[in-house]
Amino acid sequence: MWICPECFIENSANNESCSNCHTVKQDTDPKVRREHRRADVLKDKKTMYTHPGPFGWKLSKHGAVSGTTDTAKHITSCRDDYTVVAALDLGTTYSGFAFSTRQNPLDIHHIEKVPTCLLLSPNKEFVGFGNDAIKIYSELVKNGQHTGHYFLQKFKMDLYENEHISNEMTIQDVTGKPIEALIVFRETILVLKKSLEYVIKCKGLDVKMENIRWVMPVPTFWNDAAKQFIRKSIDYIGIPEDQFQIALEPEAASIFCQQQLPDFSASLPRTKYLVVALGGGTTDITAHEKISSSRLRELIFATGNSYGGATVDDRFLQMFTAIVGQDIISDIKQNYPMAYIGIFQGFELVKRNITTTNSQKVRVSIPLSVLDLKCKQVLGKDFRSAIGASKFSSAIELYDATMHVDVGLMKAFFNVTIKSILDLIKRRLQEPAVADVSQILLVGEFAESSLIRDKVKSEFPDKRVIVPEAAGLTVLKGAVLFGHNPSYVQSRVMRYTYGVGISDEFDPAIHDEAHLVVQKNGPKLAKHIFDVIIRKNQLVDAGTSIDSEYLTIDPNQKTMEFELYFSSNENPVYIDENDCKPLGSVSIHFPDVCQEERDVKVSFVIGNTELEVKAVDKKSRQTVTAEFNLF
Repeated sequence: MWICPECFIENSANNESCSNCHTVKQDTDPKVRREHRRADVLKDKKTMYTHPGPFGWKLSKHGAVSGTTDTAKHITSCRDDYTVVAALDLGTTYSGFAFSTRQNPLDIHHIEKVPTCLLLSPNKEFVGFGNDAIKIYSELVKNGQHTGHYFLQKFKMDLYENEHISNEMTIQDVTGKPIEALIVFRETILVLKKSLEYVIKCKGLDVKMENIRWVMPVPTFWNDAAKQFIRKSIDYIGIPEDQFQIALEPEAASIFCQQQLPDFSASLPRTKYLVVALGGGTTDITAHEKISSSRLRELIFATGNSYGGATVDDRFLQMFTAIVGQDIISDIKQNYPMAYIGIFQGFELVKRNITTTNSQKVRVSIPLSVLDLKCKQVLGKDFRSAIGASKFSSAIELYDATMHVDVGLMKAFFNVTIKSILDLIKRRLQEPAVADVSQILLVGEFAESSLIRDKVKSEFPDKRVIVPEAAGLTVLKGAVLFGHNPSYVQSRVMRYTYGVGISDEFDPAIHDEAHLVVQKNGPKLAKHIFDVIIRKNQLVDAGTSIDSEYLTIDPNQKTMEFELYFSSNENPVYIDENDCKPLGSVSIHFPDVCQEERDVKVSFVIGNTELEVKAVDKKSRQTVTAEFNLF
């Protein structure tokens, strides 16, 4: 099946032109574009890239691509015998869960979100989450028993900011102690899962755990390594792979608005709109076109940045640092962690209520006793005097443990974040594919701030800005709806170029000397060639399968392994270019061994919310295990 780009009528895959308007079918099958530079020379000579061993560089044979692909084929690894869809939303600032039944998918149940705060024991075992974690940690601090514990918050950002995601990566708790990231994410997801299961039980629903389809929304611009890291965490807590799906945050919010906002869902096919997901830690932007009442098409690949509600908190902290100095702030963070957390808690309670029309001072609670103590020890004066000696003396008044802050200064904390968000929206709107977009959909926790809403409306007066009620829940509830209909987004634009590292016989007309490998008893090889699977900016139908055939090189071979790479460049040549990064390795395990050469069809499933790899032994026609491993 394919959708006509002119009249949006569904056509059979066998139709070469639209049955309604006779528009010629576009060639969207990425398989026919699996060209490398000088593909005519490399065709049928490709070899999987392998690392040098004790006997030199081995040539791993790479067969030609065979057959044809139906680009409308939807491939999902999720079981279909579910009765409930449950979404777990691990947010930067707040986390929560929601669910609905298969019989009534639009009746979505949710519990109020809680702060994303996790407390682990010195043995790295679960102690508390959310408000419970804050309360327990506070008592531990009072009794001087907190030193060995791990208190973590806003750790979701580590999967965006860390370029080298692996199973062994570590993150820091509030006092700077390192801990394995996998433990942190595993325990957080586990407590959300258990809490949801408890709520389902309390509601009297007769649901078996094997009949729950689990969904987790993540930022669209997370790379596949971050998504695989989440899958690894899911695997540790006992959710089977075929019961779990990843949703993309702006897509989930878009689906929710299509289904639940009356005036928005009534929009006609071919309606285009920008989706701006404003979270606690990130801004995520893409654009959608409505194809039908239950189908969307992505117009541009999603991009984002690390500007969200949390960066406003950072500006607030910078004010404190300017008043008392970095040494005092670092000391409080290390030795008085609850006071450090308290600096943000008071600000968090008031920042969403700041509007463009506010004129009165804003009251913010602060941990005054600790601030006074440290200021006297280091500066020789109390916190009030430190304020008076700072550049903020005219903008801040102190009454007991409450700061009365000039509203102009409070708004200034938002300036850098809002400017970065507006600049990103402007850049996206300049792209030809969204030149005729007339609506901007604002969703996410930070979209509940009237300050950011008003700024977007004033900056883009020619656009209709839509902000759903309870915008902070649209991603969570939309993830539930996505779980009921994973094919809602019909096609996506590739954000990266994906490929496999291969080697080939050296050709001076194609390869440079830096990639030459000279073997003792064999042909000269060119190493580190980027063999393209799919290119950046290509529009791909969800579930598109790109097939390659690989041959084993040794008798009795038990496994076959190759490495995947991604690049922000549309036309990478080598895997060691600056724009190229390793994604992970794929290990194919054979259930038995044989003396003969084994022919394996490897399918790269793209266009979904995450990259999948499947493998079939062509001789036995049996599916073999294809395991994706982070480097």
